[in-house]
Amino acid sequence: MGVNPLEAEELIRDEDSSDFEFIVYDSWKISGKTAENTFNKTHTFHFLLGSIQGEFPVPKPRSERPRKGPTTEEKKTMPDQLSEMEESHQEATEKEVERILGLLQTYFREDPDTPMSFFDFVVDPHSFPRTVENIFHVSFIIRDGFARIKLDQDRLPIIGK
Repeated sequence: MGVNPLEAEELIRDEDSSDFEFIVYDSWKISGKTAENTFNKTHTFHFLLGSIQGEFPVPKPRSERPRKGPTTEEKKTMPDQLSEMEESHQEATEKEVERILGLLQTYFREDPDTPMSFFDFVVDPHSFPRTVENIFHVSFIIRDGFARIKLDQDRLPIIGK
């Protein structure tokens, strides 16, 4: 019964007899002597010597497969409408960037020394996709140098001239 020292302490507190304390102490002493005989020396790793001294296998050369060229069917998969749609989408993006630039210029004409909070300008609390589009459009304005993003004293982004 007394191999765990925490359990032994609880039992010692519960039992007032000194005989029980001697039994617990004696069992720990016996357990220690048994472990001492078992772990008296460090074992060597002689069983690993054979696997460490072995030769490493030579890697096999990789063979490249001939690549297939695109067939005529694969070339024709791009529809003509897509290029027209890309152009109209690009024009819509340009118009939206110009509209947002106009809003920024109006704001800076009215109060040129006060920067605008980036989050207040781009975040739409009712539409996540609209917020992403706003960030996308503002990135063009920043890239073209019409505005700059800085950090204020609270390390939050602001849009300034």
